[in-house]
Amino acid sequence: MRLGQTIQQIRKDNNLTQERFADLFHVTRQTVSNWENEKSYPDLITLVAISNQFDISLDKMLKEDVKMTEELNNEIEWAKKSKKRRTKVLVLAAILLMACTLFPGGALRTAVFFHSPVSAVTMSYEEIQLSDEGERLYRITENEPVEKATQGHLYTWVVHEWGPFHFAEYYGEC
Repeated sequence: MRLGQTIQQIRKDNNLTQERFADLFHVTRQTVSNWENEKSYPDLITLVAISNQFDISLDKMLKEDVKMTEELNNEIEWAKKSKKRRTKVLVLAAILLMACTLFPGGALRTAVFFHSPVSAVTMSYEEIQLSDEGERLYRITENEPVEKATQGHLYTWVVHEWGPFHFAEYYGEC
């Protein structure tokens, strides 16, 4: 017997309407109908609740429905992989953020990257002023993509120091 049929049989054996069954597990009547017609499946927590409520083993409910078992297994595997990927991305982002903000040049290239990714890689720059407030002024001395886009104008950026971190922002034209 498939899971949808099993749920329907449990419901009917206990003289419950779809509405009453839905109330027991905090879902809608349409959700119960979808389970019974195998358009969707209950999540694992709900399956355990059904198993406990009606004293029927999960083994009996799941083993007979290969399609549902495979779908549930795929969801679990996807969730595991997704969590691992998310962790890797966050760690990489943190490392990049630290690398980009610990050095004035990294902060400058990061800020320029958001205006022109190619420019951040190809540009040359020089420090033109250092203030007492922990700010450094940089002028981009060579940047072919920006020069083409702005008819030869290059830009000046200010890099602010905040403890060991550096943050850059656009300052104006040279």
